[in-house]
Amino acid sequence: MKKFQETIKPFLFTILGALIFLYYLNWLQYTGATLAMGIIAIIFASYYLIFGVIDLIIGNKLPTKIRDILCLVAISLYPLLMFIYFLLITIAGADSLTPTGWTINIISLIISLSFAVIYALNKFVKVTILDKINLLMSLLFTLVLVFNIVFDPTGNPNVLGGINIILLVMHITYFFILINALSLENKE
Repeated sequence: MKKFQETIKPFLFTILGALIFLYYLNWLQYTGATLAMGIIAIIFASYYLIFGVIDLIIGNKLPTKIRDILCLVAISLYPLLMFIYFLLITIAGADSLTPTGWTINIISLIISLSFAVIYALNKFVKVTILDKINLLMSLLFTLVLVFNIVFDPTGNPNVLGGINIILLVMHITYFFILINALSLENKE
């Protein structure tokens, strides 16, 4: 398993960028908030694709400070993307959200933005309690991603056939990236 993890690690950012691009490409055919979300997601996907290719080509030759900053941005962008997604879903679907949908979307908004901010803050301010809060927020953000798969945007549960496979693989890929980043932090 360790050998597989080391082999696939350089490709994770590229895979995530490609999956975000594939998932949100169809959103460009709509108007309003959906189009805005599609454009934002394509910009984020471009960052992941470019960073992934740079990481594959240059790899360890990239200066440590620059690599740390690029990784910080890469880890923080996905929760921000999910924050924007939940914000637009909440605004656009306000009249069709169930109580479960409202609860999940509001909690997801708070957790997504909090995780992005706390992860970035933890990189700059080394405080023990912030490390623990960062781990807690990463766990909560992972639960948000699970709820995003289990429930549709209105709050109704998805049936097994209704689960979006690209979204599932996208969240799993980000989870592997996050676990790798957190394990590297714990080694330091």
